[in-house]
Amino acid sequence: MSVDAVILAGGYSTRADGFKMEFDIEGKTILQRCIEGFYDSCRKIIVVTGFKYEKIEKLVKDYEKVVTVYNDNYSKGMFTSIKKGILQVESEKFFLTPGDYPLINKKIVDDILTKSIKEKNKNKEVIIPSFYGKGGHPILVDSSIMQDILIKSDDYNLREFLKNRKVAYEIIEDKSIIIDVDTAKDYNEALSEFNKKLIE
Repeated sequence: MSVDAVILAGGYSTRADGFKMEFDIEGKTILQRCIEGFYDSCRKIIVVTGFKYEKIEKLVKDYEKVVTVYNDNYSKGMFTSIKKGILQVESEKFFLTPGDYPLINKKIVDDILTKSIKEKNKNKEVIIPSFYGKGGHPILVDSSIMQDILIKSDDYNLREFLKNRKVAYEIIEDKSIIIDVDTAKDYNEALSEFNKKLIE
């Protein structure tokens, strides 16, 4: 199955002590780690920029599969970046995630793809990975609902949108799907979890 990925990297990082997309996770930035989690499994990776877009452009310039899209409405919230990013999607399904999930990896991505083709998920529009009952990222979205996303107002949010869709939760036995970096505490947890995986 050929899929694209949309990574949202246009936010302000208001709760982090600095610009979190360039925080280091053992030699690579948070955003680079996120990109590399999708790299082998996705045809194209769309990174939506906004705040400090020049820095994002430098971080992704060596990734051939990456296409950047600047969201000039980034100050209005994440939903505007979703709308901007999906305009570049050309696949039947696409992954969607904020860029501050540095521990997404190929196994997670492939597991979600595999689970999405189960018979019981045939008519589902969105697959959400879950870890001990908590939904995480990346989510897998059927491109048939893109138009429904695009017609929503800019101040809408993803959680509200998903309430009225055909959603399936699939268990992924990896804590990485719920580790995002908003604060210094989150960053330390991500570092700890990353290093733990290195010795497993």
